[in-house]
Amino acid sequence: MSNSTLLFLALTAAFLLFRFMQSRADPALLAALQGALSRGAVVVDVRSPAEFSGGHVAGARNIPLHALQGRLGELGAKDREVVVYCRSGARSSQAASLLQRAGFTRVVNGKTRGNVESAAASAPASDAGDAPNRAERRRQQREARRGAAR
Repeated sequence: MSNSTLLFLALTAAFLLFRFMQSRADPALLAALQGALSRGAVVVDVRSPAEFSGGHVAGARNIPLHALQGRLGELGAKDREVVVYCRSGARSSQAASLLQRAGFTRVVNGKTRGNVESAAASAPASDAGDAPNRAERRRQQREARRGAAR
């Protein structure tokens, strides 16, 4: 084999390994997400409206990253749990930092839609909030499980 073929194979293997590792959610993150969701956290999708309309976590609010600063009041009390996510985790990381700088004390960076949906599918039902919110969370969890089964 030539050096260029070996280099190509090595780079391909490294890329595939990176993608595999990236697709596996961190167990600590999933546990944090499950806890936040079971306690009734508000879920915020910080992607664009076009990305949001292409699919999102059931019950998530779409507040694009560029608009988040001006819409902080929509999230409620600063001690309420907030889960943020985007496509890759880059915008959600920025959103989490922005929320923390704004005084939100219970922020979880869910990174991706898949992470949040996985956690929602396995999170216990919440006793937090009122009955309609609990019913909505159960509906979201059922939808997430059905989506994961497809």
